Amino acid sequence: MADNGPELLIFASSRVAGNVENIQAKFVDGKTYGVKLKQNDENLGFAVYSVPKNSLSDGTKSRITVAVLGSSATVSQGDTMIALGSPFGYAGAMGFGVVASPRNTVQNPDGEYRLICTDISGAKNGTGALVNIKGEIVGIIDQSISDEDSMNLVTGYGISDLKSVIELLSNGAHVPYLGITGVTVTEDIAEEQGIPVGVYVQEIEADSPAMAAGIQSGDVIVAIGKEKTITLSAYHSLLLKQETGSSVKLQGMRKGTDSYEEIEYNVTVGSCN
Repeated sequence: MADNGPELLIFASSRVAGNVENIQAKFVDGKTYGVKLKQNDENLGFAVYSVPKNSLSDGTKSRITVAVLGSSATVSQGDTMIALGSPFGYAGAMGFGVVASPRNTVQNPDGEYRLICTDISGAKNGTGALVNIKGEIVGIIDQSISDEDSMNLVTGYGISDLKSVIELLSNGAHVPYLGITGVTVTEDIAEEQGIPVGVYVQEIEADSPAMAAGIQSGDVIVAIGKEKTITLSAYHSLLLKQETGSSVKLQGMRKGTDSYEEIEYNVTVGSCN
């Protein structure tokens, strides 16, 4: 995924490696080398692994090209898509098809991620990358996010929504975590249902920083610090700018007897690993 000078960085599913200590990567020339976990995100199930370049032979290094991360925001229905890696449950596979839907989303704690759903048949444990015809990676395959009806069709996270997380993991930084699953309250919904514009809290993860701060289901998060969170995407972007272990004030609205009332939370930012 990247070459930072002393290391090659590999972005992959952390569920595949699990908690084992000795991990190896096989390169295109068939040679294997030991890799180390640089940082992981248990929330999404991804990690960045590093390979010291001085451990690689000249032959291996000459065969390596750093991947180009494209934009999943420009992916449209019917676009040609190539599935690489292990989409069928075994390594070194390749599949071809088209995008069936680029508009589906999945909610994870603290964020909402756009999915790329294809018509390529895959395995339930499939992983790998989705590549467009320009050779750009536009998605990361994760069959665990598919619903039962499409479990056998290759599906991945759009790369654009992962770039901020990838950057944090590549720098060895923790991914900030509060543990809120929510939805955006638009102005239309606010007008129809009388709910303030912001992020409506649907669920709170057990033992999460949000639970410890007293945030409850039904609250509406309207700001992090002095920055407004009028959408779930804005909330997620602001959260990723916080440092794990730091204290941050969240502004919220809570339903009272007759109306919503302002409430403030002091939250200690956790991490996803």
